[in-house]
Amino acid sequence: MSETAVAATSTTEIHDSPFEDSDRLVAAGKFLGLIEKRYVRTLNGAVHGISSILSLLLSNLLLLESLMYPKASWHSSLQLAMAVCTFLSGATLLLFWNKVQSWQLSTTSRQEKGLTIQNMRSLNQGRGVIGMMAFSIYPLVLALDQKQEATSRVFLSDVAFSQTLATSMLALSFYQASLTFAYSKVITSFYTGPRIAFSLALLQYRSLPALKEAFPAVVDFVQDEAVMIIACVQFGFLWYYMFSR
Repeated sequence: MSETAVAATSTTEIHDSPFEDSDRLVAAGKFLGLIEKRYVRTLNGAVHGISSILSLLLSNLLLLESLMYPKASWHSSLQLAMAVCTFLSGATLLLFWNKVQSWQLSTTSRQEKGLTIQNMRSLNQGRGVIGMMAFSIYPLVLALDQKQEATSRVFLSDVAFSQTLATSMLALSFYQASLTFAYSKVITSFYTGPRIAFSLALLQYRSLPALKEAFPAVVDFVQDEAVMIIACVQFGFLWYYMFSR
């Protein structure tokens, strides 16, 4: 085998392997000139790990609750906790954006699918980072609304807030779509389509309470869909993590 072929093989193995060179995970210098970056990364990783496990457990508990005790009295508190943990799970990965895995467990290789390393990394960034943040926002806001506290209800009824929320969610959804589109148009539609439609409807009805009153079943669907996808994605990425160890 030629030296060129050996070099190419080595490069492919490094990029497609679940194992990262530990030296590349240690950042030099200080964060804000005060704290060693490696300590910040360790703390960030711990928060990510804990929030991901809690998100997985709570989302599965919500799935069971929806089957056994539809809209129980503690539903909104459980949904709020799940949404917060899920958002933290995705947000904490922003610090490791360029280190998100570029491989997947599959019986078909990346080359056979006609995908590049960046296609795979973008897919995992779209569903595991941006997706977890995006899927948690509407359930979080709706859980606050379900608590029926005067302050939160007045705030959520504000037209400016609802319009800003819908616009932000559209932007986040289209960015997520740009990350996953090269991998699969079907997966892109599955991950972003309902949220885009809901955001457009929110723009039309101007506030969450108005939309909820007009289409209560649609609001329930958005929450249930988010819980199901969060449970599946969190399990998948925990599986990846366990496999890499």
